Amino acid sequence: MAEAAVSREPPARRGFQGAGPARLRAVARPRHGAGHRRHGGGARQPPRPAVQRRGSCAPAFPRHPLPARLRAEGLGEDGIRGPGRDRDAAGKLLDPAAGNQAHGARLLGRLRDPRAHHPGELRHLQSRRSAGRKEVRLRGRSALVTGASAGIGRATAIALAREGASIVASGRREDALAAVAEECRQAGGEAQVIAGDLDHPAFVRALAEQAGHVDILVNNAGHLVYAPVLEITPQQCEAMLRTNVVAAFALAREIGRRMVERRSGHMVFITSGAARNVQTFGVVYAATKHALSAFAKGFRLELKGAGIKVSEIAPGMVDTDMRKGITHPEVLKSLAARKFKPISPQDVADAVLFAVTAAEGCSPDLIEIRPKDA
Repeated sequence: MAEAAVSREPPARRGFQGAGPARLRAVARPRHGAGHRRHGGGARQPPRPAVQRRGSCAPAFPRHPLPARLRAEGLGEDGIRGPGRDRDAAGKLLDPAAGNQAHGARLLGRLRDPRAHHPGELRHLQSRRSAGRKEVRLRGRSALVTGASAGIGRATAIALAREGASIVASGRREDALAAVAEECRQAGGEAQVIAGDLDHPAFVRALAEQAGHVDILVNNAGHLVYAPVLEITPQQCEAMLRTNVVAAFALAREIGRRMVERRSGHMVFITSGAARNVQTFGVVYAATKHALSAFAKGFRLELKGAGIKVSEIAPGMVDTDMRKGITHPEVLKSLAARKFKPISPQDVADAVLFAVTAAEGCSPDLIEIRPKDA
């Protein structure tokens, strides 16, 4: 049996920075005759990596020897470029700006070839790259949003586009829709505009046909008139009923038929807090929203067997352009007496996004949103 030459010096602790390679090699190395193969293929195993200790300044990643090529590029043993390392071949300190530019070019080259990384540097760069990624939850899905030229519809279209959805923006004002479509594209989604008046049945059918494959329908278009119940005109009542009830139902029916054929899809009805409570000067509007809420429940009951999800979003008072047309003095006085701050269109858009990104086996039926101090 071969004898072992043992150093009389106390063995160095693993990972201790003061223990150099020569001192580690002097500890308990067996003697071998000439030509004797060591167990394991002849190559001596490298020392175990340093381990991070509490209160220690040792690096958290293994201290593998840095390749000579990377040392020549000015990287330290930790694989990260540090102060004072931007020097030329003669050892002269380079201009920091020039050094940073050169270092950026070298890093770009190593990003394209991960095998060229020092282990510590690779781990650092991979964590930086993965931290900047964002999950896109609606990529490959299409969404039809009505009333998309402003307010809740606009905010919802942009929010869905930011998650990768392809948007079909519908409304009456084509110029405003074009601006919204551009914002959707800047947010990362595709967008097209189909302008028209949902109060006309022919346009409802044309919209469903031109929109094509629709995964998500956001039935948002609405009309609002605040007035005392004894003063509101029949024309104002009919206008709210046509837009808020008849048109919304007709579009949901057209899109719903196509969803049932595919056995997939999600309908979102934007109702109101007025669908639960009737408020002064908003009696007819509340009646239309009660009806729309009933439609949402009915579609859910009849289409759930075909795999169609139906969600109702019922926001309280929202800060939109719809309230700007109010001129009746009693109504204005009533609104001014309210002490709470209206919620924003973005708050409603966030609720829509929550509903349409829910798990496959989960269908948010009703989401009510109101100002926190209302």
